[in-house]
Amino acid sequence: MRWLSPFACGLTLLAGAGHAETLRVPSQYATIIAALDAAAYLDTVLVAPGVHSHAETRSVDLWNGPQDVTSVGFLQFGVFLASEGGPDVTTLDLSEGSGSTLAVLAAGRAASHATVQGFRFVVPENGVGIRADCSYGIDVRDCVFETGVPHGGWGLARNGGSSRVVDCTFDGLARAMNLYGCDLVLECCLVSDCSSEYGELYASPGPGAYDAALTIRDSVFRGNHWSW
Repeated sequence: MRWLSPFACGLTLLAGAGHAETLRVPSQYATIIAALDAAAYLDTVLVAPGVHSHAETRSVDLWNGPQDVTSVGFLQFGVFLASEGGPDVTTLDLSEGSGSTLAVLAAGRAASHATVQGFRFVVPENGVGIRADCSYGIDVRDCVFETGVPHGGWGLARNGGSSRVVDCTFDGLARAMNLYGCDLVLECCLVSDCSSEYGELYASPGPGAYDAALTIRDSVFRGNHWSW
């Protein structure tokens, strides 16, 4: 995986947005949660190398109503969350988290148009790397999703809306992705050694007649198992 600076990747997006700011963790904000809370549309939250595991439990408006979610970060509308050094040196770890709904990062219904780039996710056994229930697009780039428990947890759970996942690795999880009534493009990704009842990728129709649409380009699947 080739790491590119978030500034190189986001330059076009941020051009012309003179009011956009960069909020740094931990030099300006002690935690990712605090920086995301302070961020506004088109701001960048830039995370320094290290293991980031501070988590909080909040009520998040999900597709089936408000739920208490324990997370390392709650994504905001139009905010770019990126690491300075890439997934080899920057980890988001929720392996010790507790609660009924665990998501390393969580995006409620209002958190559309967020981008996440350059992190290693340590997913809890009964949790998910990114839980995204926002109405519109969310992009995930240059990330690695793993778990400390063999074949535990999901990489991405997407309910409604659309997503693009590029240059990501999903390794040793129960399920790389769980898609419900959404459109998702998977591009230049590796899905390996995932094992669950319904397979490494699961897509199902959403409410009404809206189906899940999955497009896969230039991606590799190897060593995955399903038992359904």
